[in-house]
Amino acid sequence: MKKRYATIAIIAIVVSLFFIAANTMLTVSSDNFSVLIVFNPENLGKYSYVLDAYESVLQEEGVPVTRMSAVTLLSLSEKNFEKLHPAVIFADGVNQSLPMDIREWAKSYLEKGGNVAVISDAGTKDHKGSFLEEGVFREILSLNNITYKENKKSFTYGYLQIEKNSMDFLDIPPGKTLGRNLLGAYSYGKLKYPIARVKNEGVRKSDVCAWAVTKSGFKSPGIVFKNYGKGKVMYTCLPLGYLKANADDFPLRKLLRAFLFKAVKIPHLLNTPEGKGGLVVNWHIDSSIDWKSIPYLIQNGDIRKDVKCSFHITAGDFRDAPGDRLGFDAHGKGREFVLNLLEYGVVGSHGGWGHNWFAENVQKKVFSEKDIYKYIRKNNDCLELVTGYRPREYSAPNGVHPQPVTTRVLEKLGFTCYYYTGDNGSSPNRTFIDERVISKSIIAFPISSLGKYASLGDMHKMNVSEQKVSSWLKSIIDYAVKTRSVKLVYSHPYDIGNYPNAFKEFMDYAESAQQNGLLKIQPMSYFADFTRRFLKTKFTCDTSKRKITLTNPQGLSDTILALPGNMTTGHLQEGISASSDGNYNYVIFSGDFKKTKASIPFSNKRQKVTGH
Repeated sequence: MKKRYATIAIIAIVVSLFFIAANTMLTVSSDNFSVLIVFNPENLGKYSYVLDAYESVLQEEGVPVTRMSAVTLLSLSEKNFEKLHPAVIFADGVNQSLPMDIREWAKSYLEKGGNVAVISDAGTKDHKGSFLEEGVFREILSLNNITYKENKKSFTYGYLQIEKNSMDFLDIPPGKTLGRNLLGAYSYGKLKYPIARVKNEGVRKSDVCAWAVTKSGFKSPGIVFKNYGKGKVMYTCLPLGYLKANADDFPLRKLLRAFLFKAVKIPHLLNTPEGKGGLVVNWHIDSSIDWKSIPYLIQNGDIRKDVKCSFHITAGDFRDAPGDRLGFDAHGKGREFVLNLLEYGVVGSHGGWGHNWFAENVQKKVFSEKDIYKYIRKNNDCLELVTGYRPREYSAPNGVHPQPVTTRVLEKLGFTCYYYTGDNGSSPNRTFIDERVISKSIIAFPISSLGKYASLGDMHKMNVSEQKVSSWLKSIIDYAVKTRSVKLVYSHPYDIGNYPNAFKEFMDYAESAQQNGLLKIQPMSYFADFTRRFLKTKFTCDTSKRKITLTNPQGLSDTILALPGNMTTGHLQEGISASSDGNYNYVIFSGDFKKTKASIPFSNKRQKVTGH
């Protein structure tokens, strides 16, 4: 018996060593470009989800990415490594302990023109798990990101204060900051984040994009972009992967975009249709009150046939309780209004049958997953009878969308997208909760907010002026155009009377931007369909053959490849064109391009190193 147990133990050890070796010896092609996410296999057990979070965002941003262990990184001696892999990310959690040789490797890599992102607690522990006196990256950061031996509260909670002159560089959307320029969110107000209290050892004020501040008044660099050698270094005190994995996509996405697309300028795919900004106008139709407000929208030009919206309807004949007759009654008295909306956009589901009734029962956990499925399906069935098609878009009444149960239900019912109060201010994405992705097929659309408020009704209750509302609405359009991102604005038809001029000006402004070719205004499902197809697009950049290859089994139409200014294209085949905006050269596949694979020749020219 002892011999048998000994054999089992040996097998277990061998299997464990195999998995460690598999992680450690992961290698990359010697010729293909990619961004590297580094990890220490010893830290993977507790933090493996962090790699999934980074990889998911980078895929959604059209960036080729490779996972690599720190040991493998140190073992590589490829020529022009910094050109093959111009950016290396030392993610939070999975790099708490690192080989000390990484310190000199990072310095050498930066001096040759490579670029490094150090996130939160990377390089703060020794191989036994004890805190170091100084971080591995102390010299290149000009700060010490581990001060535990000086202050036991070196990892604490605080706020992120954005420097005003860094708002554009970080792509902070209008309404995302509150008093003192603190990062905030819908409903919560200013956000309290887990932060690393760092010791500034030479970071210039001009290199600080944001400060970490605590209630006690402690203030230290929270986001830093600086030069080192021929390269650039980014540091943040926020655990970006942890935050993404727990329903806050915003910090990780914004900092990766700033680092990779603005500071480093790497080749990537644009993740919006035709590379333009996008706008979703999402109307929540709750009850019988909208029998009056829908005609008002149409008569006053607040909805227009060339500005396609998402109309999400709670279809039942009651609102608060069965029999109250306060529901929208989509197949009865509300039917004509649903039919009137069809030429103005797409109809989706808003919860399950009774607006407040459904939200309350879900929130109080009276409804099981089976009940949630039953009533959303009932809502769908009713709307399909009226519209002739199955709803593919969803929004939760009163924002009550418990994860992951609700999204599991949506997946079973064939939805492709939903309005979401998590990931506030960010882009459409495959959201995470409890350290795992909820669905790889359904796209969450985070709402835009003016501080704590998102709907016009909320803003009216808090006495926000019409001038301020008008300015914010227009600035959302400007932001979407400038950042080539998709933003969702939501409200209720019955809210419009509170800000009639502001909303009409917003629609005029949006319509003009669309007519001028700057913006696409479409229903949520349009952008979700694009994103789902976009995620199947792969591109490889072979630096030895100077050739970029793109593939997508569903076709490459409307794909746009962004190349930094030092990369220029050669001859392009029919259906592919080129343009430039001074920062990037764009390779544009027409909407009629039917092929599933294409190759783009390119050449390089030298580019000067500049500050952020």
